[in-house]
Amino acid sequence: MSTSTPAPAADHGYRVTLVEDATSSLSAEWQHAATSYALTNIATISDTATVTAALTARAV
Repeated sequence: MSTSTPAPAADHGYRVTLVEDATSSLSAEWQHAATSYALTNIATISDTATVTAALTARAV
């Protein structure tokens, strides 16, 4: 997983949500490092079930 997309988005004032189980990385260790450390200050880390539920609730 690259930080090159979420970081500039956050720098431009966007609220970034990273859907962790819809991303991939070079290895499980890199994925863990990105979602547990590198991206925690610039993105909300979530999963597809939570994001889907939130979007469904807003549509009703």
